[in-house]
Amino acid sequence: MRDASAQQPQLVVVRSFWPTQDCAGLTRILERLPLVAVPGRQGGGYAKAELLATDDVAVVAVISALRTVLHEPPGIDAWSISYPAGSAIPVHTDPSPADGLVHVRANLLLEAAVGGVFVGDDVAVDLAVGDLVVFRPDVVRHAVTTVQRGHRRVLSVGTVMSASSASSCLTSLFDQR
Repeated sequence: MRDASAQQPQLVVVRSFWPTQDCAGLTRILERLPLVAVPGRQGGGYAKAELLATDDVAVVAVISALRTVLHEPPGIDAWSISYPAGSAIPVHTDPSPADGLVHVRANLLLEAAVGGVFVGDDVAVDLAVGDLVVFRPDVVRHAVTTVQRGHRRVLSVGTVMSASSASSCLTSLFDQR
């Protein structure tokens, strides 16, 4: 039983969430799709492309799986985020886009690089391809270190929900690890 006074998790890593070989296949699919990439709002040289309009079966399956992880919220966003060599994201938080709700995001690492490490609340999170990070970007100060070599790609699904729903989602993931 969980101690009610224990700190509620705000960031949970799910190891080997998606098979490595499927991540490589998704990366190839994303590179072939006619996505429109735009610079990320934090600057730093990364780009993002919206995925909800795609009808690719493999991409839709991953988005669906991430939606399930987030406890089936009614509304989501979904992005392919691409970090070429030299790109990074500075430390920041992402306020909730909806008053009275909190922001929750599930980021699946599809392609790793040298550098490009996710940092949450000043702690580097060692991720392998296929690992998932679910976190509250509105309260967790997060960043991505500079990609030194190669290419980093993440499939990111986010939503807003009540604070109690977010706590339930993160706690259930934490307890399942």
